Amino acid sequence: MSAGEGLPAPGNALVDPTAPDPAPDPAPDPAPGPPLTGADVKRIAERAASCPDVVALSGGPYGTVAAYLPGETVPGISVRETEIEIHATVRYGRPIPEIAAEIRDAVAPLTGGRHVNVTVDDVTGTEEPGR
Repeated sequence: MSAGEGLPAPGNALVDPTAPDPAPDPAPDPAPGPPLTGADVKRIAERAASCPDVVALSGGPYGTVAAYLPGETVPGISVRETEIEIHATVRYGRPIPEIAAEIRDAVAPLTGGRHVNVTVDDVTGTEEPGR
């Protein structure tokens, strides 16, 4: 057998030309949600922070997760056109996916249809984050 034997000739693909086109992506990118006001963002943060087992919202490992409003910063919340990111420190004891789902459910009515991603940055056994 010589080198290259059994491989397609250059320019020939290993694709069946009679095969149908692949199906389109089943989940297109979501449409942008309606604009949120600073008051909306604060309500989302308050609702997330008030969930049982949430000790505090977190700015993330580098302190960069925040909503920047005129004259103030809301740590732990990042709002984009199609999603909202929430970072939290939670109390030890319950499964983290349950706590994250509870946060998502609590803020969902306030998000304008945006997808909510919850990240748990820390788990603590006390009422104070980082202890």
